[in-house]
Amino acid sequence: MKGCRVRVASKRFGDLQVLQGLDFQVSADNFFALVGPSGAGKSTLLNILSGLDLDFEGELSWVEGGPGKIGYLFQEPRLMPWLNVRENIELVMPDTVKDQAWIDHLLRMVELSDRADAFPRQLSGGMQRRVALARAMAIKPDVLLLDEPFASLDDPTAVGLRRLVLDLWRDQPGAVILVTHNLREAMELADQVLFLSRRPARIVHREVVIPSRIDPVVVRDSQYLTDCLMRRHPDILSGIAAVPEEA
Repeated sequence: MKGCRVRVASKRFGDLQVLQGLDFQVSADNFFALVGPSGAGKSTLLNILSGLDLDFEGELSWVEGGPGKIGYLFQEPRLMPWLNVRENIELVMPDTVKDQAWIDHLLRMVELSDRADAFPRQLSGGMQRRVALARAMAIKPDVLLLDEPFASLDDPTAVGLRRLVLDLWRDQPGAVILVTHNLREAMELADQVLFLSRRPARIVHREVVIPSRIDPVVVRDSQYLTDCLMRRHPDILSGIAAVPEEA
């Protein structure tokens, strides 16, 4: 998968129009963040990108052989309670015998090698998120969708999980699309931040952040970047740009 042109002319739930006139390009090896008011349709857009929601007006134009493999980390870990950590990861693997070395590698990266036999009820919330992230990465996705994966976590756990997402992305590059309400988080991680308006959501601003953090030596002052952006667009988190931009 070398990229995707996303065109969503309209997405409705009955009489409620949620998305309108979205048009943007997803490039391979890039990290995108979607930011916007609550209820703007960010999770709905992820469902469209994942193929879980086909009921919309528009199209996804995938380059070179279709969408490839898509990993999806939902807001909740959604682990199978009757399966242990290793089995939850194996659940998505086509050949669990052949792929044991890869699963071992993922367990080491998420620092759960010693909990491979534990069941979800025996894990903290942060540990469950790490298992879910390892499972999403297990298929070596061309596109990784992250729906507020750091929400409701304490600061140290969230910092560790953000670092882990970057490490996994660098280890297995692909396109990452993150939904978040945390602007500092978006400015810390993403190469491009797309800001959505209130319903029906459209893109009101694109913030390009360079250089890419796929380079492990790149460190950003996310607070400084956030402050600069908010000075330029003080109402951006409400879905309003100083000068609305065409998608």
